[in-house]
Amino acid sequence: MSRERWAIIVLDACRFDYFSRLVGGYIPGGVLKKRLSPGSCTLEFLNNEFKGFYNCTVISSNGFLQDRLIEHPDGWKFNGPEHFKRVVNLFVHGWSEELKTVPPWEVNKAALENLDDRMLIWYMQPHFPAIGKLKLIMNANQITQAWRQGKLSLSVIRLAYEHNLRLVLSYVAKLIDRLDHDLIVITSDHGELLGEGGKFNHPCGSNLPILRTVPFYVINSRNRG
Repeated sequence: MSRERWAIIVLDACRFDYFSRLVGGYIPGGVLKKRLSPGSCTLEFLNNEFKGFYNCTVISSNGFLQDRLIEHPDGWKFNGPEHFKRVVNLFVHGWSEELKTVPPWEVNKAALENLDDRMLIWYMQPHFPAIGKLKLIMNANQITQAWRQGKLSLSVIRLAYEHNLRLVLSYVAKLIDRLDHDLIVITSDHGELLGEGGKFNHPCGSNLPILRTVPFYVINSRNRG
């Protein structure tokens, strides 16, 4: 945060194991580290990670990080304008009704239209629904129900997640080629259960390593040649 020009890229619900296996094929040359997320869901992460004010522009496709106060029925809340200089709210303006999410090309477009020296750029993928090569336009509850009813196999669900991650990495690579920040970091707010314990979600308040261990992929000007 002390550097003059940086971009932090958040891939929502990105598992470390999948990321570590795939990132080199799309964005080679970075330094990958493990980090322990301060939350196992987005609102827990936001509340524990961002406690002060940060002089940066946020490009957000996440429904919990918007340009206004968001309150959850469980008591969690987060107010983007209280913590960031500016929040570009793609959850409203970039939403695809067909895909039931904000696609990564809308994030790229908004990021390039709102370039700043310090940026937090938040993609929704690989969080479900999966909109990659193998599409699964379903939320976690719908996936769980379909799996329990035998309508979806574990292998299909995991492959759809992988394709969703591949899709977003391809767009992150395109965006990074257009950025001239001294430091770029790709990370995540939390992981995702993909059938472990019969669950396909990321509940708040969990200490499961698979949910709390996230990638921290550092790309600086030396890495990028």
